[in-house]
This record gives sequence, C-alpha cells and structure tokens, in this order.
Amino acid sequence: MAEFSNMPRFEPILYIPSSICLSMVCSAIEVFPKECMGCVLGKKNVVLSAFPYQNAHRKLKEVTSMSSSIFTCLFKNGKIKKIADYHSHTYQHFERSEHCAPSAMDIAQLDVGGVEFIVQIRKRRKKSSYMRCSSGTIHIGWKRFRCSIVAFRRCDGFEECDILYDRVRLGLKK
Repeated sequence: MAEFSNMPRFEPILYIPSSICLSMVCSAIEVFPKECMGCVLGKKNVVLSAFPYQNAHRKLKEVTSMSSSIFTCLFKNGKIKKIADYHSHTYQHFERSEHCAPSAMDIAQLDVGGVEFIVQIRKRRKKSSYMRCSSGTIHIGWKRFRCSIVAFRRCDGFEECDILYDRVRLGLKK
C-alpha cells in the first residue's frame, strides 16, 4: 500500500482491466446477499489481479477475514504488491440503495494511505448487460445484478470527529 500513501487527492487514476472488474463482481454475486471480501494486486497505478478470500466470515452487512494480513506479507516485496482489499455492500431489490461510500467501520479499519475497493451490488427484476465508467466509478450490469465499483483512500486526520478519506478515480483499461 506504500505506493498510494502519497497519492494526491483524486489523482492519479487507478486503471483496472474489465476482466478484473468481472472477477470482483463474480465474487460478490457468488455469495449474494452476503458480503464478499478479497485482495487487489497491482503495480504503480494499474490493477493486475483480484481474487476473493475463501475463508472470509460473511454476514449480511459485515465481512471479516484474517487473509488480508497474510496477503500483505506475501506481496510486500517485489514488483507486484497488494495495493488494496475489496468487499461488497449488498442491497435487496426492495431496499433503497445508498450512495456508494465506505461505512464508518470500513474507514476505521483502513490504515492511513490505504485503499479499499467497494463493490455495491443489488438484484433487479429486469435483465441487462453493460460495462461503463463514469466520474471515476465503474458500472456493470450483468443479468439481473447491477454493480458499481468505487475505491477510497484513507487520509491522515479528522474533521469534526469524522475520519477523512478521498475518492480514488477508477478508469477501465482496455
């Protein structure tokens, strides 16, 4: 995560291939309506791989795993590094979805300078298929699922008792 510790606000764009977006979405769909959790590997500002933590403890609105610290140690040295974790925020079709943002617990558990991806997922009645990027957010429609992928970086400091964080802009890599 050291590569992003000095990242300025909203810059640079973190590029992610569509196949890796689908990997994160698949892991979220697989355990829906529970939450998923996984690891994101990369080099500089390009995501190279993402895979789910198989032994995550899943609940409807919470997911935890000891695998995060294990993979941080495994990919500490070398050209490819663990740059983030990802997890999902799930919504049922009858629930009103909130703006895709990290919860207070998400930010509190993130180290200063650390990056977290969130896959917001909900199931709809109508089927569709699309993948697009707008305003640094990746939107995916896959069969009856609608997903948004966003990334956040924790900043140093507090503002009126709230922990500060920045949005990391994402771009699709073709």
